[in-house]
Amino acid sequence: MPAPRDRPDAAPDAPRFAVSCVVTAFAPTADLLDHLRALTGQVDRIVLVDDGSGPAYDAVLADAAAMGVDVVRLPRNLGIAAALNAGVRALLDDASGSAPAPDGIVFFDQDSRVGPGFVRAVADAHVAASRDGLPVAAAVPEFFADVSQVHGEQGPHLIARRPIQSGMLVAAVALRAIGPFREDLFIDLVDTEFSMRAEVRGFIMVAARGLDLPHELGRRVGIRVLRRVLRTPSGRPMGFTVSAPFRYYYRARNRVAVNRIYRRRLPLTVARATLLEMRHYVIVWLAVRDRREFTRILRAGRADGRAGRMGRIPDAVAEVAARIDWRVPQ
Repeated sequence: MPAPRDRPDAAPDAPRFAVSCVVTAFAPTADLLDHLRALTGQVDRIVLVDDGSGPAYDAVLADAAAMGVDVVRLPRNLGIAAALNAGVRALLDDASGSAPAPDGIVFFDQDSRVGPGFVRAVADAHVAASRDGLPVAAAVPEFFADVSQVHGEQGPHLIARRPIQSGMLVAAVALRAIGPFREDLFIDLVDTEFSMRAEVRGFIMVAARGLDLPHELGRRVGIRVLRRVLRTPSGRPMGFTVSAPFRYYYRARNRVAVNRIYRRRLPLTVARATLLEMRHYVIVWLAVRDRREFTRILRAGRADGRAGRMGRIPDAVAEVAARIDWRVPQ
């Protein structure tokens, strides 16, 4: 990883590429303050968007404001896309002489952990690829939670495809050209849809070589067949990572919605992503305690996706999801 520097300049003799940051949070703990401290000095300005956590979180948000962070509080839980867009508006539309609009915005979730020099690394990757004439919308770390986000290479540059939004630095000009994150998706596939929209509009995304962003990816559960936990030859439980049960409503619904938009323009991408998603559903079905309830969630999501019913999960479906429990390796 590059050595840390106070500001994410592309090079000592290059025009400055000014970067600000949007951090999204919901029901934040005091750990969020450590995350914000790690970003201080790496960016010009930090905007923290609280997605309707409520008055119980006044203290931690006040502590963030006391650190010099600009805190934006949404009136209720509106979803990750709305939170991201609120942060973008605060930086681009509400800029002033004392806080001018940045050249790029880097996004983080509240539970991502940013190391020294992270922002400099993604900014350098963006600037270098742009100088070589590539139509760069964004730069991301090569690895997210140790999982590669790289699809290929173009000259010396790593090309990313469908990267996670946390750790993504997007140029301000690209944000204006691509448009805002889709708020009707609420959560899940928000970054996927954004990157697909960028692709059909002629942009690419690059990755900073060797850079990793540690992040918690859901919960690990075991695979059971006939009530027995499958194990590796060494005796370790076989498992995989799952999202919270309610997220599968959004995943199923938003997959239908996104596929409808891009199936003709990006047919291979849509087909591959759908097959991978279906495979994941089958594996989760083997792990879930109440398969009937899990199936109900998927069916509700698909039905709402086909009908164009977007936004927050219906209360009745959320109640079904709350009854689901994952099996954990023993």
